[in-house]
Amino acid sequence: MEIGAMWTNVENILMQNEYQLNDLTYDEIFTKIDKNIKIKAKNASYRANNVGVHISYEDFYSYFLEAIWNGLNAFISDRNLILSHVMTHRLKIAELTVWRRNQHTGSNKDKNRITYISTRNLSLDSMELDIKY
Repeated sequence: MEIGAMWTNVENILMQNEYQLNDLTYDEIFTKIDKNIKIKAKNASYRANNVGVHISYEDFYSYFLEAIWNGLNAFISDRNLILSHVMTHRLKIAELTVWRRNQHTGSNKDKNRITYISTRNLSLDSMELDIKY
């Protein structure tokens, strides 16, 4: 589904429910957008891996879900906003927040004295664990 059409569908669901965001409404919206949000989270994780930083898909996904919840509430409280703009903006901020959460002050060797040393470790999926039972 095209991104613009997705947000139009979400806006229609909100309109049908008289701009009330309850569990049922959120579940209906969630089923419409979940696939696209998962793709967005995977792409964000791939972008991190491309620069040598492992930030998990789950980190991005959870922050994106929170951003969607907050964005829907913001849109409901001020219907002069454009839903697609609100969501695009909040999702971008959520991605940056995940990066900032993993950012640390580095040494003079690091670009802009910023390092992501805690995320440079291998993911658990890629490690061979020697577990003996």
